Amino acid sequence: MNKRIFIFIAALVPIVMVPFTGFTWIIFSLYCFAVYFKKLPELFMKIPLSPRLKFFVFFFIFGMLTEVFAIVDNLPKPPADRILFSANPWLDLYFAVGYYSAFALVWSVAYFRFKFSHLDIFLIAGAFGVLFEQTGKILLSFNFLAYLYVFLVYGSYPAIAAVLSPEQGDRMKPMKKIAVGVIVEISSFLLAALFLRVLSIRIQ
Repeated sequence: MNKRIFIFIAALVPIVMVPFTGFTWIIFSLYCFAVYFKKLPELFMKIPLSPRLKFFVFFFIFGMLTEVFAIVDNLPKPPADRILFSANPWLDLYFAVGYYSAFALVWSVAYFRFKFSHLDIFLIAGAFGVLFEQTGKILLSFNFLAYLYVFLVYGSYPAIAAVLSPEQGDRMKPMKKIAVGVIVEISSFLLAALFLRVLSIRIQ
């Protein structure tokens, strides 16, 4: 099968599955469409911002969009069962600003310093998403469909920022790439925890 056709079909799967699996993994569709429509990066490169700032902005926007999808999926559930930063949708978005800005900040430095590709970021962020989601509960569930779902969501929103940013090439050996990716993800998580702590203090 032609690679572009495969990417387009993959983009349609989450959209078709919305009635059964919800909206959150539509972010994977957006990632696939960003890869499929090769003219998009050219259009976004014309935005009059520095490449690093554009990467940060795209990362943050698509992270927040992912959170909006998650809110929509969680609203029908009782507040105690909602898998969000806060059962209150507005408070959830408030905390999401801290979370996604932390990851966007660290990745915007790493992307240009270490020359990651969008596929690198997709694989690294997706794998760590499985580790981090619900503080490890997803990992310990041994639910492989949940692993796939979380992997696609967590890998997609940061990878979109890389697709829409100037190509950085692939200059690192695989093992170094993995090692740096681990450091970037852990640093992002720790910074996000700090930002969330600061935000929680401000509303007490």
